[in-house]
Amino acid sequence: MILDFARYYCENNPHYNTLFLFFSGEEAGLRGSTFFVDNTPVDLEKIKVLFNLDLLCGGDDGITLVNSTSDETSFYYDRMVKLNDEKGYLKTIRKRENAANSDHFPFSKYCPAIFIYTMGGKTGNYHSYDDTCENCGLENYYSIFDLILYAIE
Repeated sequence: MILDFARYYCENNPHYNTLFLFFSGEEAGLRGSTFFVDNTPVDLEKIKVLFNLDLLCGGDDGITLVNSTSDETSFYYDRMVKLNDEKGYLKTIRKRENAANSDHFPFSKYCPAIFIYTMGGKTGNYHSYDDTCENCGLENYYSIFDLILYAIE
């Protein structure tokens, strides 16, 4: 999905500078994202919002936005809910307080940062040897992509 956003913004110039970041070491303690934050080439406080996209297979039961309850991020949650109510992209959008459960967390100390993951459906058997493409459901892929895109724009 990140590559699809990069392709989209190559063809549709965004209003703001946009970075696409890929990290490794999440399961080993958020090592990649923490290293980036600790050694960043950008001013983190100038980041308007960071969307961390992880665990995006499935989605039959909607999505959850982690760190969507703070004053800095609730706007994005409210915007996604409004768009979803208007367009019917997903079954539901759930909010959750911040947690150190994905690569958004090191950024959340400096800028609005939200982690989005799916609920329900074929989720790929995350973090197991059965985590294969055959076990991933992508039926909601375009709905999730469009919802995030329109929330950003």
